Amino acid sequence: MNKRIVAVIIVSIVIIASFLIYNIHDSKNVKGITVYADNGTFNFKSSVNRIVSLSPAFTATLYGIGALNDVVGISTCTFYPEPVKNITVVGSYDSINTEEILNLSAQVIIGCSMPASLISKVDSLGIKYLEYVPCNINEIENMTLQLGILTGNERNASIIVKWMNSAIDSFSNISDLEKTCIFYYLDSDPVYTAGNNTFMNQIFNIIDLKNVAAFHNGYFPISMEYILNDSSNIRYIIMSPYVNYTNLKTKAFEATYAFKHNNIIYTNSSLNNLLEEPDFRIIYGAYNLLTEMNRTRAFMVKIPEFPFNLKYSPD
Repeated sequence: MNKRIVAVIIVSIVIIASFLIYNIHDSKNVKGITVYADNGTFNFKSSVNRIVSLSPAFTATLYGIGALNDVVGISTCTFYPEPVKNITVVGSYDSINTEEILNLSAQVIIGCSMPASLISKVDSLGIKYLEYVPCNINEIENMTLQLGILTGNERNASIIVKWMNSAIDSFSNISDLEKTCIFYYLDSDPVYTAGNNTFMNQIFNIIDLKNVAAFHNGYFPISMEYILNDSSNIRYIIMSPYVNYTNLKTKAFEATYAFKHNNIIYTNSSLNNLLEEPDFRIIYGAYNLLTEMNRTRAFMVKIPEFPFNLKYSPD
């Protein structure tokens, strides 16, 4: 074949390929992406890669789906995964450094229950604010999927959600056993606990525990009178790191079966982070809590291996 003809063919192929690639990319940008959050629906021209995460749970989720490199700012009290120590701290859910956020050229801020005054500040910066307040496991899974869409990691997010559901099913081996009645001591002065319609209550249900505070929705201060009236049924008291043994030195708690038999479970900061942060790691929180309470039952549960080989273990 004539060399000139070959050259023309090669050039034509390159031009056509370049045209197709350009149009595919351009079409993606025109189509854009839509992300759903608790505070509305947000449209973006394409996936984002400069995110400020104001919750340790969101940062952990972004790491899990493979988007930690997209995080340019984090909140205080964010310790997982370890590389976050090299990411700029811009504040917390109720206090942010807007100047620092501008310096980071953030495209979006992901927060949880941010005060209206701060939301107004964010709006004035021209940065989109997405809010998620997951109250149950389904909402945690949905948040995971939405962050996957936001960062272009939807496939990874879907895989994690599938893993979560399989892991929850693995606890079914203990579901036929008698439920153990517990009280979760979240905070003191007043005594706070987790009731129905919380992911904490779902964790208790998954590991076959009966939450005495499930008569009320959400996180709430419980009366000592109720504890006293139900004292004989409370077999275990699960203590968060925010409370200690001296907080149990009351007539109501001392009357419980749990106190009399020293059935007090103290959750350290590591276990507490797994239990109280609404992200995929609550699966490990549930299993570790079960292990603390009843190793025999824990041996009956085989959590499937996490689908990604993360450098920093999620458990």
